[in-house]
Amino acid sequence: MFFRNSPTMDERTVGGLLTTRAKELGQQSFLMFQKENFTYRDVDRISNRIANGFLGLGINKGDNVAVMLDNCPELIFAWFGLAKIGALEIPVNTALKGPLLAYILKHSGSKTLVTQPSCLEQVAFVEDEIKGIERILVVGGISENVKGLETSSFKDLMAQNDNPPRVEVYPCDLMAILYTSGTTGASKGAMIPHNCFYCAGEIVSEHMGYTEKDILYTCLPLFHANAQYDTVMPALYFRGKLAIGKRFSASRFWDEIKEYGATEFNGIGAMLSILEKREPRKEDSQNPVRLVYAQPRPENQAAFEQRFGLKLIELYGMTECGCPVTSIPLDGDRPMSCGKVMRGIELKVLNENDEELPPGKVGEFVVRPTEPFRMFLGYYKMPEETLASFCNLWFHTGDLGWKDDEGYFYFTGRKKEAIRRRGENISAQEVEQVLNSHASILGAAVIGVPSELGEEEVKACIVLKAREKLEPEELMKFCEDRLAYFMIPRYLEFKEDLPRTPTGKVEKYKLKEEGITSRTWDREKAGYKLKR
Repeated sequence: MFFRNSPTMDERTVGGLLTTRAKELGQQSFLMFQKENFTYRDVDRISNRIANGFLGLGINKGDNVAVMLDNCPELIFAWFGLAKIGALEIPVNTALKGPLLAYILKHSGSKTLVTQPSCLEQVAFVEDEIKGIERILVVGGISENVKGLETSSFKDLMAQNDNPPRVEVYPCDLMAILYTSGTTGASKGAMIPHNCFYCAGEIVSEHMGYTEKDILYTCLPLFHANAQYDTVMPALYFRGKLAIGKRFSASRFWDEIKEYGATEFNGIGAMLSILEKREPRKEDSQNPVRLVYAQPRPENQAAFEQRFGLKLIELYGMTECGCPVTSIPLDGDRPMSCGKVMRGIELKVLNENDEELPPGKVGEFVVRPTEPFRMFLGYYKMPEETLASFCNLWFHTGDLGWKDDEGYFYFTGRKKEAIRRRGENISAQEVEQVLNSHASILGAAVIGVPSELGEEEVKACIVLKAREKLEPEELMKFCEDRLAYFMIPRYLEFKEDLPRTPTGKVEKYKLKEEGITSRTWDREKAGYKLKR
């Protein structure tokens, strides 16, 4: 248990861990991005300046700051700087637009937004709905004010001194609010304490057997939990190096891996499938990677490992749980399994009455921590949802699976109404909300249908109002201003009506059984290119 007078207390905060590593390692390289290279001392001092800059703006411990940036060093500096003063990072997906962007900025109570020039148009589109945003700090130059909102350069924060800020921060203090896609309601903000991030670095590093010679690479977005939990924090914890790619590019991926000398990367969603489908090359195995943390693994795992000369380690986890809940042991494997339970957490399989099921029976995964502050502390401003999710002292994940006699777990699907597309969780309800706001649409139902790259694609079933007409391309343009590109349906099908229960609820299982039909419009086959 942690006590406030513990001499090692600040070592289990993210800012404290960074300062400790800077004292230990000084000029050792820590952060690499394109041609830039920052030592542990550089990152520590820059984050101190950013922290003092935030304090100078009146941002104090417990305040929320929205950070809407693509992968770049400034995102890391802002994240660590906020951590050092006990302020909370609210990472925002840079693809978000319209109602969902406005919702997160409003619901989080953020008064400051750190963003980039390319996102200002999206912010301007919802300006009337985000009156709580008082200040916008722009990375990469100063832009004109957004409809009267104060806009200044993020670089101004760098003018502060690099003395450690005098703010007491504890492992139990919140460090971030990570918004997860809604299922039956609005997106929920998972409140993540410092020790949850610390545990991610500690437990993943130990499980994967990282050493100071390892270089962890991620091209996954830093505004998602995976990159923060499973790449940034382990690199910091085990005194290694962190290499960041701007975004995933199949054509550039292995060249960038070689340039950085990366020994590990995380592969989620369709990423490994895309790499697998590329034309084989003689030099495929000539890369420095030895381990890949994968979710899920390719169907032909052995062929993938042999082709690229590496080992795949599958995991199962979610934002609320911090570091992975289960993972395949480094010295073993079990086909189709997502592994055994990691340290610091319990996992059971329960039926609909919250009774534990025997091995081989499919039920809902439920988890709870065995160490303090190992998981999230609830959903921000949503006490009822928090209470419901922790029914009978277990956090109910909404995921389905089973376990075998040897303690290996197997993920089989989702109980909750969410769509998983290329590593992104998509709320069907939030897509439906936008579609139903179109003047010509009477009703819409959104489902996930199988993708040729694994996971799912988004399909929308549309019922138009009487005597209304709507071309698919017109609806795509409407969505482009209001939805993140990855949420926009690939498939559209106009229907006379939607199947419903006697109480009027849409029977989505019937729509999923129909899948793609001869009446389904396919955006990709039609050659429509989304505006991002």
